[in-house]
Amino acid sequence: MISLETLFWLLIGIFTFVGFIRGWSKEVLVTFSLILAIFVITVFLQYVPFMKPYMDAGGPGRVFYVHAAVVIIFAFFGYQSPKLRQLSEVVLRQRFEDSLLGGLAGALNGYVLFGSLLYYLHQSGYPFDWVVAPGPELVNLMVFMAPAILGVPAIYFAVAVAFTFVMVVVI
Repeated sequence: MISLETLFWLLIGIFTFVGFIRGWSKEVLVTFSLILAIFVITVFLQYVPFMKPYMDAGGPGRVFYVHAAVVIIFAFFGYQSPKLRQLSEVVLRQRFEDSLLGGLAGALNGYVLFGSLLYYLHQSGYPFDWVVAPGPELVNLMVFMAPAILGVPAIYFAVAVAFTFVMVVVI
């Protein structure tokens, strides 16, 4: 059995390698899709009337599954490489610095993706028998996970910055 803390850091390492291979331009789009996922979760829970009763009726397991599904779906579509010619040409001319920035962005993506999943699992109280609560080292990191940092109103600013970046740099 592997601890959640070990798995968390191992997955961040894997995503760092993936980011190094893919480059910064594609990884930044994934970062923005993960920010958008947290935004969707935040907005749906606050402003869609039927979501709160639906989530409460299913118990903590349903809450985690819905949050995890949103984050994973947005991450999946974020990792689908865009077919923009401009980005393809940039990737072909990728230098070491671009790969290094891609590795940093990949590490950030791993941290946001798996940190969000751990955060939502922690908020649900580890409702599954096959998941053991992590040690105090990882529990202390929960305040630094993306959903904890990107609460209201910070998530609104993060989405605004992300979309501004996409409009100015990518398109």
